This record gives sequence, C-alpha cells and structure tokens, in this order.
Amino acid sequence: MKYLQWPLGLLVFSLIQVSPTLAQTLDVSSDGQAAELQCPARPKVKRPAAPRATVDDTALEPPTLDELLEFLMAESPAAQDAGLHLAQRVSDRPTRIAFWGDSHLAANFFAEELVRNEGFRPQEVQAQFLPATLARPGVRLPLGKRCQSGGWSYKYAYADAARDGNFGPALAQLHSQTPGSYLWIDFRREAGEAALRGVEVQFALPPADEPMPVLGVTVDDGEEQVLATDRAFGGIVRINADRALSVLRLRLIKGSVALEGFRPRYLENATLYLDTLAIPGATVQGWSHIDPETMRARLGDTAYDFVVLQYGTNEGNRRPFDAEVYTAELSQALTHLRQVFPEAQCVLIGPTDRGILTPRPKVKGKTKSKKNPRPGKAAPDLLRFSKIHQEIGNIQRSVGQRYQCAFWNWQAAMGGPGGAYRWLYKTPPLMARDLIHLTIPGYQQSARDFARDLHFGDWFSRGAGLP
Repeated sequence: MKYLQWPLGLLVFSLIQVSPTLAQTLDVSSDGQAAELQCPARPKVKRPAAPRATVDDTALEPPTLDELLEFLMAESPAAQDAGLHLAQRVSDRPTRIAFWGDSHLAANFFAEELVRNEGFRPQEVQAQFLPATLARPGVRLPLGKRCQSGGWSYKYAYADAARDGNFGPALAQLHSQTPGSYLWIDFRREAGEAALRGVEVQFALPPADEPMPVLGVTVDDGEEQVLATDRAFGGIVRINADRALSVLRLRLIKGSVALEGFRPRYLENATLYLDTLAIPGATVQGWSHIDPETMRARLGDTAYDFVVLQYGTNEGNRRPFDAEVYTAELSQALTHLRQVFPEAQCVLIGPTDRGILTPRPKVKGKTKSKKNPRPGKAAPDLLRFSKIHQEIGNIQRSVGQRYQCAFWNWQAAMGGPGGAYRWLYKTPPLMARDLIHLTIPGYQQSARDFARDLHFGDWFSRGAGLP
C-alpha cells in the first residue's frame, strides 16, 4: 500500500484495529478552538412568479368553528395503559434510546420535551449517532450550524426503489458523485464551546467494481487533508483530535460517496444517550426493507435499551388504504427490528389524529368563509383521515403484541377522532393549521402524556456516563 505524506505536525495517518471494528484513522492536531461556522452563499434560484389571485381562486383552510360544533364538545382524553410497565433499570451505564419515525419526531420537539420533563439538562443528553440527514429540511437535531452544498441527493430505506437492504441506523444515505460537494457540521450546541474529542464518519461501501471515494477532511480552522478511503475498513473513518474538535468539513474530491452518519465522541460523559433518527415522509417500510445482518454490522457496538417506532401518518395517505397490506408491512418491519434488537424494550407510537382542509373562495387575497357546500355537493367527511388513523392504531396494537412491543395511542391522547380540530382551537393552538402536524406546544404536551402513560421516568439509570 502506498502511503500519502502529510505536513509534519498537522496529521498523522495511521491504520489501526479498534475492537470490535476496524476503522481508518486520522489523528489531527487542533488548538481546541474554531471560529463560528459561516455557510458559503448559495446561488439564488429564480422561481416563477405566483399567479395573481382572482375571485374564482380557492384556498384550503381548516373548517370554521361553526362547522366543527360536534367535534368541539368537551374532550376527555384518559391516561392510557400502553402495555408496558417498566421497572427501574439497573445498569452500570446510561440508558440508550433511539427514536425512528416521520416528521412528527424529526423536528425533535417531542424528544427534547420528553427528557426535559424527566429532569435532564441538555448537556447531560448526548447522541450516539447523528444521521446524514442532519441538514435536511424538517430535521432538527442538537447541533450547531450545518452547511450543505448542492450536488447531494437522499436515498431512503422506506422508498420502494430501495429494497437492497444496504442501510444502517439512519435508514437513509446522503449521496453525491459531484466533485466539490461539501457537508460542514458544527457539533457545538453553543458558540465558543469545544464539543468533541473525536468523531467517526460512516458511509456505505460502493459496489466492488467501483472505486472508493477520495475525501477532503478539515477540522476546525485547519488545512484540508486529502484522504483516499480504503475498502478494508468497512466505510468507517475515525477522526481523533489531540485537544478538541468542534467543526468538521467534508468535501468529495473524487468518486462517489454515500454518507450514513456520524458517531461523536464527546469531551464530557453523558447521563443519557438519545438518538432521533426520524425522517419527514418516512413509513415503517424502512424497517421492512432493511437487511438485519447489515444493520447489525453498521451498528457495531452501539446498543439501544429502548427503541421507539412512530409511523402511520404517511401510510394513511395511501388511497385506498389497505389494512391487509399494512399489517404485512408492519409484521415484516417488527420481525427485522427484533432480529436487530432482540432484548430492547420496544414501543410503537401510533399516528396522531388528522383533519382535512376545506376549499374556500378567495376574494382579494382573503379567504371567504362559507357554512354550506355548493348545492348538490356533499359535505366533506371531516373524519376521513381520523378513521384511517384509528384503524392503523388498532393494527399497531395488535401486531405489536406479537413482538413484545407496547403501543401508545397518540390519537387517543388527543381525545380520539376529531382531536385535531379540538387541538387547533385550543389556546395556544396545539395543532398546526395544516391539520397534519402539531405545534411546538402540541408536541411538548404529547411528550408529557407519553412519559406519564409509560411511567417513563422509572426506567432511567443515572450512573456515571461512559466515554
């Protein structure tokens, strides 16, 4: 093997075996400080002007209070028995939790409130794995600024075209074959604080007949180092800083790369490890499409004690919804989940309630309310999605029992069918006006209800954190 020569004092390039996996290792000198990350200006894309509104234009709006009288009666959401009674966990290491799901969890407000409600300070909670979707719109993670160039595309495990099973815990990959494509990450939550003592970059290996990617790696404000990745190390590059690492810049120089995520190694120990691996638009098919053996290999020595799957909203969008097909998908997904995590506590979170928007005529840019539909046109079924979500929840409860997975009914926590409308008109609103997503207070209220119903706080081990 031919070794590259690096400037003395900047980088020592070594190939070492680290149990239980091999990793290509970069030992980097750093002063432990990095300037605030500034993203390069992106070229502006000129978008066509929106057509002017006319008196015949319509807008989709939530139903009015008059139309919702039957749904706005006093609600009585009762505490649930989720089928999981957790005794206090006894362990010599912190609890490790992973959330998979769709946009409801991807924004991370649910997880943040869950741990805050249990008395954890932000600095006590760390991520074991940060997915390469960290710069994707709709994904919000406990990081500083992220900068991502053009030239990238995402591949998702839940997509029908992604049945090769070649996915790790992110259930997604960030692909590029465009030279110069970059991804920059500031791992600091607060400016001025050093974050890490090292980080692993994980990527999927290209097919055997394709070359390995050549990457440019820059730590903090140092010089870029050129790294020819080596297939023998399984798509893992371990970067070690002699003092601290705050900002990582990756650039594709040659070939193609499929980033999966990052494993930080922090300067301070954690009391709780929590990974949010949710993706807007995702379905449980992500888990039915994986190869469990490949997933276990990608996880390495990462262990989760508590795994949560929150899906159903996007499955409910299918027309028509086929309960038999969904039952088969969920069964396959949970079979794979249990092959990967046979001993972990498992919870399924059902879909929220969902409402529908109704078309209304717009006059001079304003929406004009009307109580009744046009003559001869049937009134919309305001519970169309509520009924589907209720069916999905019933399937999750039934199938989950066969795999020792508890079930938390998010729709029931909102008061059952019609809860989306009730939550919209609360003060402050707990439902967004799209009647699909919740507001931040809505996600926070949901997290508190989840913690109450599962007696979540009984399960944490607050021992000393591990490196």
